[in-house]
Amino acid sequence: MQELNWSEDDPGKHLKSHPAKLALAARLRRETTLTVREIANRLRMGSWKSLNNKLYLAGKMQMKNHSSLQNMRKSEKLWFDPLSVGSRLTMKTSLTVCFAIATMFISRAFCADIEPSDWGPTNCEAQMSITLAGGTNHVKLGKDTRLLVQIKNLSTNAIFLSYIYTCANTDPRDGLSCIIRDPFGKNITPKCLDSIGPGRLFGILPNTTEAFTFPIGQLCAFDKVGTYMISARKSTLDGKRAVTSNVLRVSVPP
Repeated sequence: MQELNWSEDDPGKHLKSHPAKLALAARLRRETTLTVREIANRLRMGSWKSLNNKLYLAGKMQMKNHSSLQNMRKSEKLWFDPLSVGSRLTMKTSLTVCFAIATMFISRAFCADIEPSDWGPTNCEAQMSITLAGGTNHVKLGKDTRLLVQIKNLSTNAIFLSYIYTCANTDPRDGLSCIIRDPFGKNITPKCLDSIGPGRLFGILPNTTEAFTFPIGQLCAFDKVGTYMISARKSTLDGKRAVTSNVLRVSVPP
């Protein structure tokens, strides 16, 4: 509660299912010997049975997201490792595949100027990077377009505590605030969306990185040929720390 600048009476002033209270409950359950009933009473979260169910669902969602991210990284690693297919490949074939992949990387860098190492400026001891999920630099009409968002917590002693909905919520505290410009330079950013639904709390420990995906396709149809420019902003639940991403260039082929 110290990180949120809350007193012992502040939990009672917020909703029972407030994301910050759920994060505190999960941390207390994980790091102390307090029972769920005691945590529910201390944080004014209503029935302990209801809290127990919320903690279970939050933990299940976090495990699912972690597993999905690990599978994505594993797939990318295998896809970009032409020598991992075994001894059936001759040296000539391996070199041909390596050359093709190298050419693809060079082409990608020149066409969209997007690199996985591109990060936004350091702000409030944090950095953020956005790329297209799947590793491409272009989108196709009718496809589910998502951003892969990564946040580095560069602090040595503070946790970056935030929340993310699985739907397109543009509040930087529990969603992702985005600025989108079409191929003609026009700002086509939609009005603030306060959509709610399933989501997850996450606390980025000092000197660690957290990743999640965001359905940018729900904010922009990408229905014009050319290059779109996207930037994003994410903040902690209390709004005291905010970080801005790199500018992502996304192409829509004719």
